[in-house]
Parts: sequence; C-alpha cells; structure tokens
Amino acid sequence: MRHLLTIIALLLSTITINAATAQFKRIWIETNVDKNGEKGLMIHSDFDLDGAKDKIVQCQAIFYATPGGRALRDINDSYRLSPSLNYVSSSSYMTAKTNGMEVNDMEIFIPADELHLKNKRKYRIYVKVSIYTDPGKTGEFLAESDYIPFIIDMSNLHASGERFDYDPSKPVVVPQLPKVKADDRPAVKKEQPATDDEPKRDKKGRIKPKKGKVFIS
Repeated sequence: MRHLLTIIALLLSTITINAATAQFKRIWIETNVDKNGEKGLMIHSDFDLDGAKDKIVQCQAIFYATPGGRALRDINDSYRLSPSLNYVSSSSYMTAKTNGMEVNDMEIFIPADELHLKNKRKYRIYVKVSIYTDPGKTGEFLAESDYIPFIIDMSNLHASGERFDYDPSKPVVVPQLPKVKADDRPAVKKEQPATDDEPKRDKKGRIKPKKGKVFIS
C-alpha cells in the first residue's frame, strides 16, 4: 500500500511539473483593420507562457452582447466556435519553442460582417480571450481575460479605426456609446385627433359607435 501511494504521488508531481501555464500581460483591440481585402477587428495579446514546449498554443476570442450574457450567434458556419456550438469565435495558433517564453502580439482577426450585427450603427460589444494548449479533447485550458468592451461602427467600416486597451491589473474601462441627438432620431408620426365629422376608432381600428346627444328643453 505504501509503494502504491508513493507511485501515485510521483505521478501527480510529474503531472504538476509538466502542466503548462499562461498569464496575459495586455490585450488591445483595433477596429476597421484591413486584412486580405476585408475590414474587421484585430485583437492583439501579449502573455507569458510556461511549460508548453513543442505544444500547439491556441489563442481564442469569443464575442458577447453583454458581460456574462449570451454569446453572439454565428449564422453561416464561417467563424464558429465548434460544429455543435454556434458562437461567433476566431482563433490563431502557434507552436511553443521553449518552456519559458514571452509571446508578443499574437493576433486574432475576424471580419466585421462575421459578427452578424444587423443594423448600420455603432455597437458596444465584448470579447473574452482565452489560451489553450493542444486544442481538442485532450487540450489544456491555461488562461482567460475579462469581458473586454469595445465599440464598432457598422455604419462606416472604411473610416479610421479606434483602439481599445485592456490591462489585466486594472479595472475594465467601458467605452460609452455616443448619445443620439434629437435631430438624428427617427420622426414619430403623431396621431391626429378625430374631428366631429370623422368617425372615432378604438385601439384596434374599429369605428366607435356615436353616443346619442341629450337635449334639455
């Protein structure tokens, strides 16, 4: 029994020694970036990586409408998390050359149209970035960021882009969407009151019966 416990302890210590780790140092997001003729988002990340020599490292981004809420849904099987999970996602990959290394500016790109935001306006959305080794059923989860907010203008993807920075050691700064001016709001047609000659209608558009007038002699 003592020998069995010793073997188990050695196995556990070996697993602990070989376990890879990662820690984000900074992440920044650029909008309206041109890549291969497509306009989109470029997500950059710097992180420290340990114990991952010769392993495939995946840096993955998933997009959300609100922090902790439902992820944006993929509708064309192009930038999708997996065949069974239709979350909008994009990833990049590298092979770790050493056990201890600094990864600088690992890039993840996604075309703006692949976020499937319907209207031509400004949106505030969120991205969560994660790091894995040997992605798949036998892969290891190493690290993840907070929900990082940024603003994308779907009405003008050819304008100069913006940059949004995230520092893991500081509170997340939420950028504010511009307020809509009164002149820019769609005009609301006011209902005109019915005259005595026009029939009055209820909420369903049905003509209301006229009340009989009472005359006092």
